[in-house]
Amino acid sequence: MRAKDLLTSPKKSKTMGTPAAEYSERGPFHCEDCILQTPGKPDKEHGLCRQPDVKKDAKRGLIKIDKPSGLPIINLEHGCCRFIALPKGKHEAKSEAKS
Repeated sequence: MRAKDLLTSPKKSKTMGTPAAEYSERGPFHCEDCILQTPGKPDKEHGLCRQPDVKKDAKRGLIKIDKPSGLPIINLEHGCCRFIALPKGKHEAKSEAKS
């Protein structure tokens, strides 16, 4: 499964990505850094997300859903939403790296 295959709607919006969570596969952070991803990854490039707004977008058919778990499939390396929850200290390290 390739990253571009996870987003099912080709519509463009004024936000970063999907309507509720603004999930996109263009960063600036990555789902692999987020504490809201959950074990049970479909494969090594993708994970599952338990963030409520990402789940809303998946229920709308905008993000693919893992059938066994019912959770949205996210791209660990390229995926990001506006609710990313980084482990303590990770955000400061990423901010300093940009400076």
